[in-house]
Amino acid sequence: MSLFMLAVDRSVEVSAKEQTGWMKVGVSTVRVDTMEEAIELLQRRSFIFTAINADNIDYKPLLGEMRNVSPSPIFIITSNFTIEDQTEALRLGANGYTRFNEDVDANVMSALALIKRYNEHYANHTIHRTVLIHGNLVVSTISRKAYIHSQEIKLTTKEFDLLQMLMTHPEQVYTYAQLFEHIWGDAESYGAREIVWACMHRLREKLKADPIIHNYIRTVQDVGYSFDPDD
Repeated sequence: MSLFMLAVDRSVEVSAKEQTGWMKVGVSTVRVDTMEEAIELLQRRSFIFTAINADNIDYKPLLGEMRNVSPSPIFIITSNFTIEDQTEALRLGANGYTRFNEDVDANVMSALALIKRYNEHYANHTIHRTVLIHGNLVVSTISRKAYIHSQEIKLTTKEFDLLQMLMTHPEQVYTYAQLFEHIWGDAESYGAREIVWACMHRLREKLKADPIIHNYIRTVQDVGYSFDPDD
């Protein structure tokens, strides 16, 4: 079975250098530029661990969501080591916070030791959580938080439920009645369409932080709404 590690690192040069060390122990590297890309990959593929280069990645806003989607260890690598940042990273869900070493083999050995300890401790631990991602929009169904460009947008309970319902089944058209019954827990009643419309209007206003994401939600005239990120 092939083994892979996930590197979240905008520096192609640094990632390539580290990859040579991992190849010596039979581990291939998959590199991505952003936390959003990493979270999406972690939901589709298995990695023995994830390494994040804190020197060029703003990892803190989405680290908790990354922790939610995968049971494998997460390590933060930095050349600017501080106790304060280490404490914060571990609190947010990282399993290790280490100083970058110019000796690639030393980095590999340190990571393997951390992986061994992690696997021994969490041998019977599993995580079944979901994060929905489309472009720069990230929605965690566990923490019930939504992010655009790694910045949290504050949604009410109904706004979040509405966005989650649409994102869970992209391109499916939901009628006003379906949305009202699912989110408000009641059969369609007088004024239901207006209630859904008002909630959608508030949600769209908050999604305007990114004009592309704002257009992900499509109005189907006289019917309802759908989430069409590829439209």
